[in-house]
Amino acid sequence: MARFSQAEWDGPVPNRTVGQIVHPVMGLVLHIEQGREAGTNAWFHNPASQVSAHFGVSKTGLLQQWVDTDDKAWAIGAGNRLWISVENEGFAGDVLTAEQIDADAKVLAWLHVTDDVPLLTTDEPSTRGLGWHGMGGEAWGHPDCPGPRIVAQRAQIIEKAKTYGGLAQSWAGAPTPTPANWFAGAHPMLREGADGTAVAHARALLGIRGEGAFDGAMSAAVKTFQSRNALDIDGVIGPDTWSHLHPVLRSGATGPVVTEVQRALAIAESGTYDAQTVAAVRASQARHQIAVDGVIGPLTYATFFVA
Repeated sequence: MARFSQAEWDGPVPNRTVGQIVHPVMGLVLHIEQGREAGTNAWFHNPASQVSAHFGVSKTGLLQQWVDTDDKAWAIGAGNRLWISVENEGFAGDVLTAEQIDADAKVLAWLHVTDDVPLLTTDEPSTRGLGWHGMGGEAWGHPDCPGPRIVAQRAQIIEKAKTYGGLAQSWAGAPTPTPANWFAGAHPMLREGADGTAVAHARALLGIRGEGAFDGAMSAAVKTFQSRNALDIDGVIGPDTWSHLHPVLRSGATGPVVTEVQRALAIAESGTYDAQTVAAVRASQARHQIAVDGVIGPLTYATFFVA
């Protein structure tokens, strides 16, 4: 998980998707709340709102975090998997206070260290740096957010972020936490250029030939698979794509994939989907409040990433 030590944690809010951010992220996106911090906070905690952001900053500079930066916030539509969002208290036409500039700069400086986000402005979703909500157009929603006066303040945020170089290193100095479970560690986020056993495993599940690094041909195969399964088509293998790549397993199944899920369930690794496996799957499904049928499909696989 990734929670910024300089932010007051007030999450997780219900409106998020666990484990769906692609690292390294593209950058930080500025928003205006069109309201007060307290109201925005309450709205993000309301499941009916179906919206959220990773961070929020009050006029006085109070920095709150609502969504872990390993999770996808519901802030910018098509850009949610690639960008971190920060809401700023205020209304259209406002400028950021000095305190808000400082808080936003801290987040940017931290992302510069943890995800190598460049300390540069960007006005394109395909270019990394400090962006703004409206730059994504209709695909991101709210093309006028946060307004030209705040967009023009990005240079101030960047200059302030540069002054936090040493401190940002200390903020990011804690060791990276180990994955919450074995399954999550064995199925990391994969994108073009990745290499290792997880890439070989993904190739086998995709049923494509080849070896070595995650190349363009593999990315194309992933996009085809994602399209066929109504997933986000980005060529990146994250928890959702991993969960759909794995075959549906039920009583009587055999093979290395069965062994894999038995290890995830912390039971004897027989390689056969036996009565013990069925019982363990049913118990896990009940714990995660999904259909209890003893069959492992995409929804059950997804629970292995958060168990």
